[in-house]
Amino acid sequence: MSHPPSRFERETLHMTKQMCHASVDENGFVMSYNKAVKLLQETYRGSMQVTEDFRIGDWQAASHLYHGNGVGVDPGAFGMLQAELDKLRGGFINYARKGYKLPSIEHVRAYQTALKPICLDSTSIRHDDAEYYYKHSMEGTTVFQSSRYLVCFNQTTGDLITGDKQRAGTIRKFNETNRIGSQRWIDKWSKK
Repeated sequence: MSHPPSRFERETLHMTKQMCHASVDENGFVMSYNKAVKLLQETYRGSMQVTEDFRIGDWQAASHLYHGNGVGVDPGAFGMLQAELDKLRGGFINYARKGYKLPSIEHVRAYQTALKPICLDSTSIRHDDAEYYYKHSMEGTTVFQSSRYLVCFNQTTGDLITGDKQRAGTIRKFNETNRIGSQRWIDKWSKK
């Protein structure tokens, strides 16, 4: 349940924004890389076990909360806007370095809780040895598919890569190729 901010909360937020604005560097960062990593490690240190081999780490789930709406997790229920979460696409560490509002652990748990049943549903299809292309390279992936939902795990580490509802065309292509993404994704991200 969310409530409108009090006058004190509004004034504190305004003052914090002014202080942060005054200490922003030329790249828009309000904290160092190391401080951001430490903050995220302290905030998101747990995980939710899905199966014996796969888990959804708090950090990884938080960094992919912009997908939460796709699996029925309303950001407004946790005091956030989808537009705020969309800024996570620029990388979680940079998101924190810019001083953006961090998602609550309750929000993270809701996303993890929405993904876990997709993996455990007896009607879900498990695809081992799938290929997932992301900004650094291609990884061996285990994908749990239920209708238009895909939940992807790194086959080596057992860590969540991502989970979301997909377009029908993406599902069709995945079922034909056992791949998510393409070399174009890697090329696109390497230019950023």
